Amino acid sequence: MRKKIIIGIVFLAIISLIFLFFTRRGQQTYATQKVSRQDIEEKVFATGELSSEKRADLTFRASGKISNIYFDPGDQVKKGEIIASLDKTDLQSTLNQAQNSYNLAQSNVEKVLDDIRLYQYGAGGTTGETQTQKNLREVAQSTRDSAYDALQISKNSLRQANLTSPIDGTVTSISKKEGENVVGYSTAIATVADLRKPTFDTELDENDIGKTKIGQKAKVTVDAYPEKEFEGDIWQIEPQITKTAVGTNVIKVKIKLNSFDSPLIIGLGGDSEIKTNEVKNTLTVPQSAVFEQDTKKFVYVVESGKAKKMEVETGLESQDQIEIKSGIAEGQIIITEKTDKVKEGQKIKIPANGK
Repeated sequence: MRKKIIIGIVFLAIISLIFLFFTRRGQQTYATQKVSRQDIEEKVFATGELSSEKRADLTFRASGKISNIYFDPGDQVKKGEIIASLDKTDLQSTLNQAQNSYNLAQSNVEKVLDDIRLYQYGAGGTTGETQTQKNLREVAQSTRDSAYDALQISKNSLRQANLTSPIDGTVTSISKKEGENVVGYSTAIATVADLRKPTFDTELDENDIGKTKIGQKAKVTVDAYPEKEFEGDIWQIEPQITKTAVGTNVIKVKIKLNSFDSPLIIGLGGDSEIKTNEVKNTLTVPQSAVFEQDTKKFVYVVESGKAKKMEVETGLESQDQIEIKSGIAEGQIIITEKTDKVKEGQKIKIPANGK
């Protein structure tokens, strides 16, 4: 009797397995999710570095040897203060020679004019100017004018021997030492920045610039302060293309930071995210759920346990979500993975924890 009972139990187990095999044959398990509403933001991401709204890289406009450097990095400087100066010995000598040449030329002009006046109103009694006198006067005046121009150039060169700050700010770098020679309009000798007005300078791909405009909100993280996030908005978009070393076209963009409560070091690298658009309370699905065929976009909806391909109209895209404008409704269940493996009408098994 006991043996018959055991045989009966085994028989029922086999029948159950056969039933499950045939009822579930062809079913595949995929991750699924209900279509829901949420806010979605479109963002542009780019790397960059800290800078300042007011910043100046300073170069000497004259060539010579640096005689004095009056400030160190970190020092505060006022607009117009001299940061460094060149040796002025040769420049002062040139200025003295130019001044002497001008004085001599001016004296010669005055002598020529005195001679003409004497001829006109002296014993001869004539009021005319001979051609010879005219030629002498014009040559003397031309020489005087040239000497004046040379004098002004010498004075300007002497002034250019001083490197002055164009803004109030902090000296952030000094690249030369006293005694070193410099060539005019070449290497920046010093950098001054107003650290009270921090910016984050970045470069956007030309494909993203159409989404970007002045005033858009941005968030910045700096590698040196990874635990902090700084907020700001786009302050400046450079109206020209810059070509990178690899040939990519980018546009330089400045983000003005609202505040910066950490030590501001010009040049620190970081990342930015710029919010270019936003839609509130809209239908969204994971980007992995949407696939494209013949320039149209589709998702697979699970209806009555089977996959059904539905065409959708999409909108904004975030990093992982995409807006659905039409095609499916809130609450419908969609397949969110391996859409290239799914077939129309295929039986779909929703996971135990499926939504």
